[in-house]
Amino acid sequence: MKRFVASGELLALSGRQTDRGKVLSVYCSTGEGFPERALARLEEFLQRYREFEDREDLQRNVREATHYLIHFTPTKQGLALFVDAATDFFEAYELPRPWKCTVVYGPSPYTRPLEVLFDEYRRIFLVPVDRREARFFEIFMGEIEEHEPFFSDVPSRVRAGGWYGLEERRIARSIEQKVFHHFQDVVDILLEHFRKGRFEVFFVGLREEDYALFERVLPSYLRERLKGRVTLDPKSGLAEISRVALHLERMVLEEEDHALIDRLLTMVGNAASATIGLANVLRAASFGACQTVVVDESYREEGFLCPSCGTMALAPSSCELCGGERRRVENIVEEVLEAVVLQRGEVKYVFAGNPKLSEIQRIGAFLRFLV
Repeated sequence: MKRFVASGELLALSGRQTDRGKVLSVYCSTGEGFPERALARLEEFLQRYREFEDREDLQRNVREATHYLIHFTPTKQGLALFVDAATDFFEAYELPRPWKCTVVYGPSPYTRPLEVLFDEYRRIFLVPVDRREARFFEIFMGEIEEHEPFFSDVPSRVRAGGWYGLEERRIARSIEQKVFHHFQDVVDILLEHFRKGRFEVFFVGLREEDYALFERVLPSYLRERLKGRVTLDPKSGLAEISRVALHLERMVLEEEDHALIDRLLTMVGNAASATIGLANVLRAASFGACQTVVVDESYREEGFLCPSCGTMALAPSSCELCGGERRRVENIVEEVLEAVVLQRGEVKYVFAGNPKLSEIQRIGAFLRFLV
């Protein structure tokens, strides 16, 4: 099980091609009905595939996925599996969001839902640092990974004799110079992590009296990404660091949520290409008009879906495109999000409890064009 999606890993996964076999991609929510719904979806998919030449390979992939699902104990809201038994390829990722049960079988992994979640989160670095030591923590999608720490041989402050304390002042200046070089070395390591794409913004855990010196050492393009100082140091316990790290991630995401909803409301108020409310979003998505959907992470609502054309509505009605009757679905929000992803749109989840959600009726969308 891989909980942490490393930088560059998604690109490698999406670009994976094989001359032998195909990859079975499975996405599912891990809440109520797990794993039964996912298992039923796999069986249904296998039955539909019974006429194909490579059905035996598919059966092997389904068996591996089934075995994993039966024995898996989830700790997050969603799960993604990628299986190619012919090449002994198997990857599993826990996801921070639920996802509609989806099964795809093709020459490469189906990574579009993972890309949507990937784009929603920000890579954050947390750097507890003092005058002799620094630790580096990467935070992404609710997970934390520690990188190699750094140590310097900066001496502690000492008292020394000498004419009117001149020797003591000389030693103090020498120590301050070594601290300055220590911070420069820490920033060099931080810069290397940045070049490898491991963070977009970062926080430092540092004493207040050292913060100005550390900030002065930062090049301008890193200073712009510094979000602030927290009360941690390299000796802090892992539990405390983890608690602070996840709080910082949520804080960054909530700031973005507020700004996004404000922009959405401004565009709606100006009669620009945006809309709010589930009925309006369903109509827009039915015609491929949604570029980005902004939605309460806990929003569920029943609705109606045309099995032929995929158009959606809140009330039973005929499809505007084919005239057929829409069928009832348990969670139309799940359906509209999948439709937007398939249309190469984006999904931005907002934490439940955000007071601004009521202003957009829990869901809204930036549009490609007005409908």
